[in-house]
Amino acid sequence: MSRALPLKVPLATDSVAPCRLTFGSLPVAGPEEGAPEHVSNALFFEVSDVGSLGRVAFEGLDAIRASRGEVAPYDDGNDFSSWVYTVQDSAWLAERHEYEWKHYQTPLLETHEHYLFRFHDEFVEAIAAGIWLDLAAEDDPFKVDEAHPQ
Repeated sequence: MSRALPLKVPLATDSVAPCRLTFGSLPVAGPEEGAPEHVSNALFFEVSDVGSLGRVAFEGLDAIRASRGEVAPYDDGNDFSSWVYTVQDSAWLAERHEYEWKHYQTPLLETHEHYLFRFHDEFVEAIAAGIWLDLAAEDDPFKVDEAHPQ
């Protein structure tokens, strides 16, 4: 049975604000020499008590999905100590692994996690090798600085 375990993260999301998910990227005409790097897959949220825009960027994103609801899609033990969870014994991760292995010989079980993000009446799930939480730049929320691992 799948179980959602809370992760300690450095940013807190506003408990009633929605999130915004961006997926994929549009081509940019000729990237300039020295142009800043940008994330293409990101989950944006309002940071609690700060009024800033927070961002979750994904490393090695394989799959993503979103749903509405008030009750977590996995047993979370009613642990609300975080808004970010990893899903243990994930059937979805096993399904994605089977697909990736069958078609591309890419193993996911050893390299990826199933993440669950809880927002007000919304859930976002991702299968990724890792996540990076930071504050998004006001002038360009998709721009990353030198410290970003992307």
